[in-house]
Amino acid sequence: MSTATCDPRARDGLECPGRTGALTRIPEIIVVTHNTERDASGTPAPRSALTRWAIVAIPILAVVVLPAPPAVTPPAWRMLGIFAATIIGVIAQPVPMGAVVLTGLTAAVFAGVVTIEKALSGWANPLV
Repeated sequence: MSTATCDPRARDGLECPGRTGALTRIPEIIVVTHNTERDASGTPAPRSALTRWAIVAIPILAVVVLPAPPAVTPPAWRMLGIFAATIIGVIAQPVPMGAVVLTGLTAAVFAGVVTIEKALSGWANPLV
């Protein structure tokens, strides 16, 4: 069996000979690796729920600790922290996405940023 070199000039991948000698396409793959803990089977170990909640709490703590800029009202500053925590919570998933969104909505009401009527008005629309 003859060996041939791959053609790196191929537009959507590399052309390399397969086992039967026919050319097969191998797409270019970019692999990004990072350090993660692995379990016994070699798969990445999932983050604990406590770690995920800690990640979600970072924007809330930042809003509590840092003073609001002069051009931003205190309710808007609190809403920024709640919004950022909700988005990070949707990504980190300490609980399912629906629970994260309802937690953010409840936090906005209890923080005095919006009224309960305004917060729930999105669900009153029949198109939603």
